[in-house]
This record gives sequence, structure tokens and C-alpha cells, in this order.
Amino acid sequence: MRASSHRATITTSMSKPRSKPSAFLWIAGIAVLIIFALLRQRIGDQLAIFACVAGVILIIGLNRWLHYRARKKANQQRQARLTNIRQAVEQHKRVLLRKQKQGTFYDEYDMPDDTKWRTDLRYFVKRVLPAKVAPEDLIDYPDIPSRCALVEGMLAEWAAEGEVIVEAPPKRPLKLSTHSVGIAFEKDCAEILRQVGWKARITVASGDQGVDIEAERDGFTIVVQCKHYSSPVGNSAVQEIAAGALHYGANRGVVVSKSSYTASARRLAQTTGVLLVDFDDLKYIDILLDDGRIKDARNRSD
Repeated sequence: MRASSHRATITTSMSKPRSKPSAFLWIAGIAVLIIFALLRQRIGDQLAIFACVAGVILIIGLNRWLHYRARKKANQQRQARLTNIRQAVEQHKRVLLRKQKQGTFYDEYDMPDDTKWRTDLRYFVKRVLPAKVAPEDLIDYPDIPSRCALVEGMLAEWAAEGEVIVEAPPKRPLKLSTHSVGIAFEKDCAEILRQVGWKARITVASGDQGVDIEAERDGFTIVVQCKHYSSPVGNSAVQEIAAGALHYGANRGVVVSKSSYTASARRLAQTTGVLLVDFDDLKYIDILLDDGRIKDARNRSD
């Protein structure tokens, strides 16, 4: 459906320049007939036929050249429009790649669910992209599905090229416990935060208001709950850390787990502003929290 729509828009944009060369061919053909009639009276049939054949060959060659020129111009214009779109999307590729990863998961029935990602993607192509490019840049992609397919294609291309959604990895290698359980898992999480520049403090051994770790960087504070579960993390963890963030006056609540999160937990996290993080991605916490918020906190602290 998407591919056919895309092909249709391209065909339409390429067929428009052909109207002028076709009209030219008809006019030239009529002119050849008139010239043939005039030459026949003056120089005879054979020479008139020869002259007309030469004229027809010349006209066909000229017509083909006009076709080529029009198509080349159309391709250049279309490529320029696509370049403008690509540059606009590239400005947000890190956010888009992150949202694609976070918004695609397996639900409780082990079925893939990309509803959240589809919502974010539609918002981007409907609201953000038109504000970043000129209206004429989108004429080849007039509807939302074709724009979504275009953006996803770009993201897939960047992913295939090895594009990542994170900044440079930590300078020091991460040394983690082989069997991280309970307090050891909290220590691992706190150590990762310290290695990427955060001041992290484990609250108490039994936790405090659902908060296992309190961390701060440049005036921006987070509270973290660490869940070393083998099964998906549910709503209770999100509820606890949301309350803990209010209790500590933190800017954001974070849940870290080596397991997945239930669909219900993800929906609640979206509503409460809680960030759900995979343990392997904790070292990229700055990117996941969004650099803009940290910069705002830095400005307020100056």
C-alpha cells in the first residue's frame, strides 16, 4: 500500500514535464506536412521526401532531447526535495531512534507491540516535519503513511550504517558483579551512574519510599528503583518511583531492570513521566533523559 502510493506520486511528478515535448511533436509533425507539400511543387517528390525524412529525424532527436532535459530537471528537483527532508529528519534522528527502541516491545502475550512508536512517528511526520521543510518539499509524499514509510526507511538506513542513539561510551570499562541480586544490583546501577558523571547515593539497604538510588548531575536530580526481576516489571514499580520522586523533590523517576516491562507499566510510565530503562542502557542515561532538560537545569543553577 505504502510502496504503491509512493510510486504513484513519483510517476505523477515525472509525467508532468512530458506534456510540452508531446505538444511540440504534434506541431512539428504538422509543420513537416506543410513543408512537404510546398517542397513537392518546387523540387520534386524525391527531394521533398528526403528533406522531410531528414526533418522528421531531426524532430524526433530534438523531442528526445527535450524529454531527457525535462526528466533530468524533474529528477534534480525531486532529489533536492528529498535532501531537504532528509536533513530535517537527521536533526532529530537520535530522538527518533530512541523513541523507536523504547516504543517497540513485546507485551504480556509475547506479541510485538509498536503502538507507542507509531503514535510518536505519526506526530513527527504530521506536526514536526512540515514545520521543518517548505510545503513543496513534501509534494512527493502527500499523505501520512508515505511520510512514515520514508522516515522509517531513513532510520533503517542509519541503523544499518551503524548509527547509534548514544554519545561516546564511558571511558572506563564497566566492572559488574557476576550475580547481581538485591543490594549488589543496586550497587552496580549506582556505579554505572558514577562512571558516566552522576553523583549517586544508595539510600538504605531496604530502600526508602521506593527509592534505591538518589543521583544528581549539574542540578538535575533523579531517583532510581532497581528491579532485578526475571519476569516483566509491572505497575507497582512505576507507582512507587513516581511517589518517590515527589517525596525527594526529584526532576525525574527512573526504573532500571534487566527484564522487560509490561504494557500496562509502560502506559503508566508515560502518564507519570517515569523513565523505564534497560540495565544495559543505563550508561546512556543522559541521552534517555534528554540533554535539553539537563541543559535547562544547568542554566538555572548558574
